[in-house]
Amino acid sequence: MSVIYNKKIEITFKKNDVCILDNQSKICNWLYNYLLEVCIKDYMDNNDSLKLLDGRNLRNYATSLKKEYPFLKTVYSAPLKECAYRIKRAYIKSFTSSAGLPNFRSWKKKWFSLVFDEPFKGWEVKDDGNIISVSLGKIPDLPVEDGKRNPSVLGKLKVPMILEPDERYKLFSLVKKDNKFYGIFTIEKQLPLIHSSTSKWIVLNLETQDFFISLDYKGDILKFKQINLVKYWDNQIYNIKAKRDDCKTKYKKYTTSGAKFTTHSSRWNKLNDALNTAKNTKQSQLKGILFQISLYLYKHYDLIVVTDYTSNVKPVGYFRRILKWTSEKQQKHFIINSHPKENSVDIEGTRHITRLAGYCVDELYSSNKTLVGEASFKEGLHFKEI
Repeated sequence: MSVIYNKKIEITFKKNDVCILDNQSKICNWLYNYLLEVCIKDYMDNNDSLKLLDGRNLRNYATSLKKEYPFLKTVYSAPLKECAYRIKRAYIKSFTSSAGLPNFRSWKKKWFSLVFDEPFKGWEVKDDGNIISVSLGKIPDLPVEDGKRNPSVLGKLKVPMILEPDERYKLFSLVKKDNKFYGIFTIEKQLPLIHSSTSKWIVLNLETQDFFISLDYKGDILKFKQINLVKYWDNQIYNIKAKRDDCKTKYKKYTTSGAKFTTHSSRWNKLNDALNTAKNTKQSQLKGILFQISLYLYKHYDLIVVTDYTSNVKPVGYFRRILKWTSEKQQKHFIINSHPKENSVDIEGTRHITRLAGYCVDELYSSNKTLVGEASFKEGLHFKEI
């Protein structure tokens, strides 16, 4: 049995290499929008005559564009193929779920990540895990390393990337956030086979005013309060965005030759950077807290059953994904159970959901404790009995 996880490490590149990577990202962004436009026109005007979403047709079509647009040759083949794969995945998701159709991308709003979908094809970890080499396409006048056909750029990893004996690389993604580059290494780890029992179970009801209310095999109840940092960061993001939207978006400037052009004001740019930082900080802190809750639950239970509930207020979908990943890593059990929505917002509703899920409280335990849990980013998890 194996589990797949990501390791994110900051990477530092030279100034000239940063410009090269930005150009690579812009070309991939252009190709994505071009392929999306071709897909839309083929479907609307030609009755899907090219069958671009069948098999590898879209990927092959993207590769054939190198003859018409030679600048595509300056990008390594893997990131170019990923543009086609992204569009196909987005369409499949829109057909099979409630997700909408794919939209055109703006490079200024979001840096287009460079994805290398095979181990050590287009990228390489060197010097005891301290250096990452990222291959480029055919760019004249750039030096080529020994043993390679294409030029490459070298980046310094903030933390050495070293695999354990039972791990192997799956793919590598280069992303950029807040003017910093990060390498996302997707790793597959082999786990020893463990047969975990399901005698220690807990049912989580997410459809409550709290973050969740749970009932376990002993009859104990856990009421976990809403995560305060979500509301805090939502208010911060709202205030920063309101200030940014009041700034000028068509600020007039002049080049040294006297040509006039419009851009965002410097205050807009500063507030926009602060907005992106706030969003990323919220995501990072929320992820840490949800992992703490997940690890706590799987430390005490072998099976977790959660209700199939969606919310625009609580990060329940994110929480379920983390619970599922933790269960796979620890070789325990995770189940999503649907239930009727009426009368499920209190403790009695949680008991009702537990019965519907097919679980009965162990009669050997007479205790019926009620715990209240809360989480904060700085202090971690706290529980008290009431």
